[in-house]
Amino acid sequence: MDPTQIPTGASESLVVKSEIDGTTEIIISDWMVKRIGESKRPLVYKGLVKSGTAGSQAVEAYIFAFKCHEGVDQMAKRLHRQCSTFDHPNVMRSLGYGRGTKSFSEYMFVAFPIFDRTFSDYLRKGSSATEMGRFSIPFIQIVRDTVSGLEALGEHGFGCPTLKGTHIAVKEEGDTITAKIWNFSECSSDKLKDGAWIKLGGMLLDVSCINFAAGPECVEITDMCRKMINGNLKGLEILTQSALLHVQDKFDNVLSLWRHVSVNCAPQIQQGSGQGLLQNNQQLKQAVQNVPPGTSKKKHTLVEFLDLEDTISERPKWIGTIRHSKAPKTFRELLDELRDIFEHEDEYIPTTITRKLGAREILDGKREADLEHWIRTSWAEDFLKMQVWASNLAATL
Repeated sequence: MDPTQIPTGASESLVVKSEIDGTTEIIISDWMVKRIGESKRPLVYKGLVKSGTAGSQAVEAYIFAFKCHEGVDQMAKRLHRQCSTFDHPNVMRSLGYGRGTKSFSEYMFVAFPIFDRTFSDYLRKGSSATEMGRFSIPFIQIVRDTVSGLEALGEHGFGCPTLKGTHIAVKEEGDTITAKIWNFSECSSDKLKDGAWIKLGGMLLDVSCINFAAGPECVEITDMCRKMINGNLKGLEILTQSALLHVQDKFDNVLSLWRHVSVNCAPQIQQGSGQGLLQNNQQLKQAVQNVPPGTSKKKHTLVEFLDLEDTISERPKWIGTIRHSKAPKTFRELLDELRDIFEHEDEYIPTTITRKLGAREILDGKREADLEHWIRTSWAEDFLKMQVWASNLAATL
């Protein structure tokens, strides 16, 4: 459903009369082609849409042009009908469509509200999609909007089995950013609908790899993307993933999990040992260590994993020698450590961890890193487990 470029050199003004009500006018005011993403298609022109009603104001729009041949008329009509009747904040609304007049009679045109870019613009090196090894707040909103739009379409018999970055328009207004899907079709099978989640997972993985957010400290992103690509994660469940949470939400999750563990998961001391050994700890530790090479580790519930000595026991350098207690050796002890750090940040965290970089440092190539970044760098997998168990206490990881 990609537009075809109108031959250059067209000088006469274009007015498209709506084939629906005969009054709406679509006017191309700028013949310079607007590139949508890296691809040559779709090709878009800037213009105006004006209703024929008295006193109506012209609205700026992007005009998609389709050269007419067999089936294209119906495709353009269907695109307009779908995007004008489906009412959802994350699905693009069509402003009108029709056939060109005079020398433009071989073209069909569909008008959409002006937008700033598409998802495909984030699929390039140096985009604003990532920061400090995680998705940026604006990009998280774009992903959340896309997921919301795909879910709504699927509920009403539509889908995006050929989803591309260019099919997701992004609009910024002040501090607000919104993503809207403009290209979709009727889907009768769940398999076709699910194809969009797989493709979205692939695009998100590409974004992270291109923008240096795919290292060991970025396991929350790669974990989410791989689940989507493998078909094991779809729909609104995607929005619960750690990779799409804001920093404060992650910290709140850790504190919430710590409170749950403190109240409901007291260590069970092995009776009669006299040494304070935790019940079942040796068996659990042995189960992890004796896994044959090339096979996955045994999964555990939260209660099983809490006191298993499987956590990094050496504190990262950024904590230094300020903390006098022993370094955490179990998941429970790491929860205690992070809770203490969050609640006494000024006491334990050096200013070099949380301070903002100056202009000269940024020009010299240094990158900002906040507390959340350093925690992921030090305890990436355990920090991700905390996020998962905070949202699903029954999960096995």
